[in-house]
Amino acid sequence: AFSTQAGLTAADGSGRNSPYTAAFLNHIETKEEIGRVFRRIAAEVYEATGREQLPELSLSLIGEYYLHGTPSLPVAPWADACSVWPQINATKSVAEIKAFLAVCESGTYNTLAKARLSELERQDVAALSAPPKPKAETLTRPAVGVLPEERQRSQKLDAQFQKIGLWSLIKREFPDWYGERLNEVAKLSAEKQPQDAITKHMAAAIVALRRKHADKALAASTEKLKKVATAFLANLHSLSAQSPRACFGFISKGETAPVVLEIWPSPEKGATVHAQAAAIFEAIAEGRKAPTTHEPAGKSDYEVLVKQLAKLGWKETDLQIFSNPTALAKQPPRRVCQMVKDWFTAHLAVEDQPTQERLLVETLKPVISG
Repeated sequence: AFSTQAGLTAADGSGRNSPYTAAFLNHIETKEEIGRVFRRIAAEVYEATGREQLPELSLSLIGEYYLHGTPSLPVAPWADACSVWPQINATKSVAEIKAFLAVCESGTYNTLAKARLSELERQDVAALSAPPKPKAETLTRPAVGVLPEERQRSQKLDAQFQKIGLWSLIKREFPDWYGERLNEVAKLSAEKQPQDAITKHMAAAIVALRRKHADKALAASTEKLKKVATAFLANLHSLSAQSPRACFGFISKGETAPVVLEIWPSPEKGATVHAQAAAIFEAIAEGRKAPTTHEPAGKSDYEVLVKQLAKLGWKETDLQIFSNPTALAKQPPRRVCQMVKDWFTAHLAVEDQPTQERLLVETLKPVISG
């Protein structure tokens, strides 16, 4: 294990210990696999130094190795070095994402980071040849620079969108954003773009807006967070009724999953998908206006959760699989879907509200910011 990358100088810090030593002392005695321990150390150093110092790790161990015994409680799959992704997911720095991927080697956030990296690299290539874009005013203000036909098309689209409660909510909370997207769809329609391409464009825009305001959603009240979890679970049940792969597709790709894009335009078929997204944006709205500070989940909270999972038939092997992103990714879609449904069912079954609140804030992070 190295405190920084080759050829660079590690920071000394201003206290008794350097950032690396401080992080090392914070994590070295935890009951976790040694690779995970050092990834946690790397993540802490990276954040503590303003994302300038990135420790390196070289492992030649076969299998898993624990310094202080194996953990007796499940560790959320995203509670490792990958956990910084929600704070940097909107970055436009290719270098920053590459640094993140160096410490987040697998799991959902690794996949999201790779997708974001590909997106940025495509944008860099496109920027070299693309003509200048029109000013935002020409898209957001129909009265200036928008042809009457386009204005009428936007008005017609608005009437269609407002049949879905999600769009009514977004129009109220983010009117400028909504107007811009409406004009974009109108232009795409005028260019005879296929409907599936337009739907994918809007779904991606929704995802970007959700991620941008993830911190606001997580600052909502327990009631709102519980509503998000309930809507998420209902959506998984609905998709499971279609097929295990539909459920698995949503878990892995969210609103941009092919199965979701197929039902997204329909108020009836896409009802549970829209309801889940609406629950998140309701939480965002509350978090913007009246943010709530939540305490982090602790050992005793997870002990309560383990008891709820045991009632659903979970064994120690299930906890180990669910807490290991690599092992979970190897499971059949049907089992992954059922485990995620069980995970949220157990959270919603917790009777003590403060405990439930702490658990929900942690477990909803990838749902809201992923």
